Amino acid sequence: MESDVRYNGQTAMPGFVKKFLSEWRRLGVKSSSTLIAGVSGGADSCALLYALSELRANEKIGNRIIAAHFDHALRGEDSAQDLVFVSGFAASLGVEFRTAAANPDDYSGNLEQDARRARYRFLESVALSEKADAVLTGHTQNDQAETVLINMIRGSGPSGVSGMPVRRRLSGSCEIELLRPMLLWATRADTERYCVESHINFRDDDMNEDPSFSRVRIRKSLIPILKDLNPNIILTLARSAENAVEAQDALDWFAVQNEQISNIVESEEIAVAELNDLPPSIRNLAVRKWLETRLGTLKRISRANTIAVIDLAGSRKSGRIVEIPGEYVVLKHEGKLKLTNKHS
Repeated sequence: MESDVRYNGQTAMPGFVKKFLSEWRRLGVKSSSTLIAGVSGGADSCALLYALSELRANEKIGNRIIAAHFDHALRGEDSAQDLVFVSGFAASLGVEFRTAAANPDDYSGNLEQDARRARYRFLESVALSEKADAVLTGHTQNDQAETVLINMIRGSGPSGVSGMPVRRRLSGSCEIELLRPMLLWATRADTERYCVESHINFRDDDMNEDPSFSRVRIRKSLIPILKDLNPNIILTLARSAENAVEAQDALDWFAVQNEQISNIVESEEIAVAELNDLPPSIRNLAVRKWLETRLGTLKRISRANTIAVIDLAGSRKSGRIVEIPGEYVVLKHEGKLKLTNKHS
């Protein structure tokens, strides 16, 4: 890795950095803000940090950048070497560095999900301690395509097909944003090429080859099959996610503007007669928004869940329940639907 490879006033800005800067301006990130960049050591996150450092060095942005590396402690000596690499990479760029390691309690169920939660808890803790405005990750169109496929396979509704948002709140308990500045325009090939051109010897994670992880099976088995049918499948799926976001935004706007739907969404209990009075497709929208308002997310809610609630509303029996992912049930009683914890 060479840390002194930089463009200057006499040479052209790399195409990757131009696209990064264009998206950066579109996102409207305040130049005075502190930003936490999650850096694993792979090509995507190294490209993220290097592009940020290039823009800062050439006074295109004025942000304080902190590189944050979470040691998942799952790969023995390789994990230790990841930490050494990222620490040295950040130091070579003059970027502050923070790190922490996982503990055994981080992993008690699904390893993919547990590792992700532990990583984001760490990033949030760094952001809070440094009074940062946002956390940045190096997700690309490849990550988006994989996420869309995973969600579709699980039977997710419109929000699942929308994939990952470019920006969202990091968690429900803080105002810090999570930003993905490469999600809409960069591919994994782009980040690898940029790293090679910048002489960055990024790290490879052997766990990205482990077929026991669903995302790896999607990447290694399903996407190659889809590429035979559509060579541009990554871009196609990423664009489909953008289209789904626009469609969902339109539905959300409609839900807010429509008084009948708004009354349902804002009510703790849904009047069955009021729900049944809506057209079938609009019932599904109303139930989804009602559940989202109560749960704070639709991450594990599928179309099958919302249809089950609608069927419950249409049943002539009272006292029946529908189970909702996350230890919840929807109970029908005396002409109303109520969401409650199944253990309460």
